Amino acid sequence: MERIIELGAAYRESKILLVAAAYNLFDYLEEPRSTLELAKALKAEPRALELLLNALVALGFIEKTGDRYRNSPEASRYLVSSSSDYLGYWLKHANRGFAKWAKLEEAIFWHAPEEEDRLAFLLALDSTAATRAYELARAVNLEGKRSLVDLGGGSGAYAIAFAQRYRLAATIVELPETASATREILKRKGVTGIRVLEADFLRDDFGKGYDAALVSNIIHFLSEAQNRKLFRRVYDALAEGGVVIVHDYILDDSKVAPREAAIFALHMLLSSEGRTYSWSEVEAWLREAGFKQFERIELSESRVVVGRK
Repeated sequence: MERIIELGAAYRESKILLVAAAYNLFDYLEEPRSTLELAKALKAEPRALELLLNALVALGFIEKTGDRYRNSPEASRYLVSSSSDYLGYWLKHANRGFAKWAKLEEAIFWHAPEEEDRLAFLLALDSTAATRAYELARAVNLEGKRSLVDLGGGSGAYAIAFAQRYRLAATIVELPETASATREILKRKGVTGIRVLEADFLRDDFGKGYDAALVSNIIHFLSEAQNRKLFRRVYDALAEGGVVIVHDYILDDSKVAPREAAIFALHMLLSSEGRTYSWSEVEAWLREAGFKQFERIELSESRVVVGRK
C-alpha cells in the first residue's frame, strides 16, 4: 500500500526540484541567504518561496541554519550553472516535459476521467485513514470520556475508531455539502450511533460540553488566523477537563522535517490558505485559547498534540 501511495505522489518531489532548477535558484545559494534576500533576487513571493526552500531542505538539496539557506555539496556540484557537472539544462528540459505528461490521458482516451465529487474525495481519504485512525485511537487515551466531537470528520474513520475503542458518543461536524457523503460512507460500513451534524465549525454552533474534540487533518487547510479562531471555539465547546486532539502533518520547529510534512506544505499552498505548521505554532495557538498540559505524540505517518482544558 505504501509503495503505491508513494509512487502516486512522486510528482510532487519531482516538481519541487524542477521548479528550483528552472529559476536557477541554486545559483543564489552558494553563500547563505535568507528567504527575504532570495525573494528579492528571484522576484518571488516570500511566503511561498520559504515553503519551497524548506521542501528542498527536506529533500536534501539545500541546508538550513537558523533562517538562512545554502546549497548542499550535491547541489553545488550538479545544480549550480558554473559547475562543470551542471545538470540544470537537463532538468529544465524535463520541466518542459512535465506539462506534456499532464496531457497523457488526452493522448490515450477519447473521454475525460470521472470528476471527483464529495463522496469520491472522502473515499480517497478513507482508503488510508481507516488504518491510521486505529493507531491514533490507541495512542491517545480517552478512558472515562463519554463524548467526542470530530470537526471536519469526513468519512468518519477517526470517529469510528474512537467510538469503538472507548465506547463513547461521537458527533461528526461536517459542512452541509459534505455531510450527505459522510452519512453514505457510514451506511456502507454498517455504522450506526454516530451523529452527523451539519455546520461550519468556524461560524456555526456545534454544541457544548464535549469531553474530547478531534481536529484531524484540518489545520493545514486553514490560515494562522483561522486556526486561532478554531481553537478558541473548541475550548468553549469542551467541558472542564476536556481534551483537544490535534492530528496532522506537524513539522519540527525548523519547518524542514519530517520530509512528507515539508513537501505537503507546498501542496496546501496550491489548494488552500493553509500550509503545514510546527509543534510550537500549534501549541502557541492552543495556549492562547486557554489549553494547558500539552503532550506530543509521534505516529508512523503523522503527529499529534494533545491539550487539556
